[in-house]
Amino acid sequence: MTLRNAISVIILLFLMGCETPILEDVKAIEEVNIWADEHEVTSKDFEEFQNQFDLRIASDSISGWWFSADSSKWKSSFTASHLRPNGAFIDDSLSPAVQVSWTDACAYCNARNGRLPTTKEWMAMTSGSYSPGNIWEGYFPLKDEGLDGFLAQSAPVKSFRAHETGLYDLFGNVWEWTSSAAEEGKYYVKGGSYLSDYNSGGFLPDYTMAFSADSLRADLGFRCVYTRSN
Repeated sequence: MTLRNAISVIILLFLMGCETPILEDVKAIEEVNIWADEHEVTSKDFEEFQNQFDLRIASDSISGWWFSADSSKWKSSFTASHLRPNGAFIDDSLSPAVQVSWTDACAYCNARNGRLPTTKEWMAMTSGSYSPGNIWEGYFPLKDEGLDGFLAQSAPVKSFRAHETGLYDLFGNVWEWTSSAAEEGKYYVKGGSYLSDYNSGGFLPDYTMAFSADSLRADLGFRCVYTRSN
């Protein structure tokens, strides 16, 4: 996080107060004593956050990556952002905020008096069970059959039925950052994405990957959690 970003977040937390999180569209996860965002943070939510505090984010200076189903290759562009997952503007305010670095995801959650979940908390959010989501239906990187209604792309949040814990989009759609560190400079992600196929099983609860903190991808987003008062 740049000094400018850090100062902006500190000012924001001072103005809002740190005692009470912003509890809108959240569900209680009793096992680990947290509230969790009902769905992944949307591009609209993240855009409002950035604009309100005039923050410079990673996608302003780092290329973002996405997978092109047409060419079966990964591509990158400096124009990729949470509003332009594949480098071109997408007018859908309910799409998950992607092309967001770990640091910028942390800044957003901190501003809402929350934080990223640990891998243990994320597992508790799933109760160890799976429910269908937006995945790659076929063998990646070959053809995605798109039987779930979304062909090689993320789906607007809440497009699939809620999990038994009341949370949406836990499996598939986009990977979700956690606060749990892997090797130096990397953090674990959970949940898989629309590029996860049955062969990899990346969308299953126990599956874990790690990305570098500055990773910007069209299939990588986040949600926030909030510590519950006893």
